[in-house]
Amino acid sequence: MKRLASFLVIVVGLYAQSPVNSVASGCALEFGPATTVEISPPNNANFDGFTEFTAELWIKTSTLTGNWDAHFSMWKTGGPYSWWAGFQSTTGELELWVSGDGTSVCYYSVNASDVVDNKWHHIAYVKGTNYMKIYVDGIERTGNYNTGSNCTPLSIADINHRFFIGYDAAAGAWDLNGQIDEVRIWNYARSQAEIRRDMCRRLTGNEPGLVGYWRFDECSGNIAYDASGNGNNGTLY
Repeated sequence: MKRLASFLVIVVGLYAQSPVNSVASGCALEFGPATTVEISPPNNANFDGFTEFTAELWIKTSTLTGNWDAHFSMWKTGGPYSWWAGFQSTTGELELWVSGDGTSVCYYSVNASDVVDNKWHHIAYVKGTNYMKIYVDGIERTGNYNTGSNCTPLSIADINHRFFIGYDAAAGAWDLNGQIDEVRIWNYARSQAEIRRDMCRRLTGNEPGLVGYWRFDECSGNIAYDASGNGNNGTLY
């Protein structure tokens, strides 16, 4: 059983083979029921007060669990949330939610039931100034955009948010059943050309706007290193 603590926390995550159609040979992290991934408030100021962001990962899953399967969530325990991304399990849709006040929600949803096929897929969630987009394997998917009154994510510094991978702590469940690799968080809305250019290659870690990068290639031990150079390393339990 593995978990990321400090900046990144993962419970019941096991090392598995990295996506063969992704960036390189190596390891990925495998999640199952009751998996928890927590990223505590990070060290890098660029994580604070997103108005735009891009969240990318490689994912492999064959089944969806419960009502929601979280890929990312940024919440405050017992309080409001900032953003959430993952599967709406009953419909097979990928969704990105954003809230600027903890109550009003803006969200974008696309059909992605074909991604639940036990094969590796790259997913990119993009939040621009006044739009959201979701890309699957570098292709933008057309979906439904539902706007709320405040679509700017809440600041980590203001409400002490915690960031999770593969789990939704606010719900106490909604964990992912599958494997995750090559997680990247950017502090701006990336274009389709940028996503397609980089999705199948290993980054250097010092790309402009990259604020968190976890390759999960340690393959053993209890440390997951942040390859962005921002010092957001984690301990696996």
